[in-house]
Amino acid sequence: MIVNKHPVAALMLAASVASALLEPSDGMPFVIDLHGHSSRGKTTALRWAVSAWGDPSDAAAYLLPWNATNAAIEARAGFLRHLPVALDDTKKLPLKDRPRLKDVVYGWAGGQGRARGRPDGARRLVTWRSILLSTGEAPLIRLSGENAGLRMRVLSFGDAPFGNHGADAVRAVEGLDSWGHLGPEVAKWAVKNWEDLKRLKQKYQDAAAQKIADGPSGSRVAGFVASIRLATYALKALDVLTYDQAEAVYKLCIKSAKEAIESADIATEAYHRIVSWLVANEDRLHPRSEEHTSELQSRLHLVCRLLLEKK
Repeated sequence: MIVNKHPVAALMLAASVASALLEPSDGMPFVIDLHGHSSRGKTTALRWAVSAWGDPSDAAAYLLPWNATNAAIEARAGFLRHLPVALDDTKKLPLKDRPRLKDVVYGWAGGQGRARGRPDGARRLVTWRSILLSTGEAPLIRLSGENAGLRMRVLSFGDAPFGNHGADAVRAVEGLDSWGHLGPEVAKWAVKNWEDLKRLKQKYQDAAAQKIADGPSGSRVAGFVASIRLATYALKALDVLTYDQAEAVYKLCIKSAKEAIESADIATEAYHRIVSWLVANEDRLHPRSEEHTSELQSRLHLVCRLLLEKK
């Protein structure tokens, strides 16, 4: 399929399929964050992902906007149970409501909604074991606040889904007139291979953990990578992905996992942000002399060293 030649689009499809494999493979819920500038194909990639299970058009409303209430998101998660939930465009969430992003991410990893009461007793607790697919212009973690715990619950991807030469793939997704067939085929494959799924997922997790190599935190994120790799294994078996396409997805996941581990180190993240700002604003720094330049560099070095010592 022309769409799966684009690694990010293939990744989104694999993550969608991986959601249904979490339960039999003993995987944990997590969040996929696809972010980048507007009009770069993020929503199209999201539609491609959910087309495995149903109608991805606006009329079918499988995609929820990020300005949906937390209760609505929980209700959708509980209804779909093991199928992915798709939340489109964090920009739709008003600035004053940005703290809700953190609540959704934390709640998602827990796999259950908030306990709520009603006049005649307690409401049924909503639970799920699935993957949340999110899109937005800015990284979800940056929008929801600086918190190392959040970073260990999200795999983030900032590459344009279809690059500069993906017009044909975009048209293919926008012109879909058939959907919902791949999901049942994956379910049949899972039933057929049920006894092997936990072993395969653990094998992939161990391999990913070696590449990420960061102790317990690395092992946690490696579990997310393993869930997606298990999905690509299924998609290869079903002739949906080629070996090269599956490997491209895996490389993206490893890259994202390493970035998640690194960014969870708040001091190092702050250091990188300072360096990035300095590079971007070099013309705004006007040292009066070489001596002044040296002093400025020394002070910046001291600030960075102090930040790193906070680790």
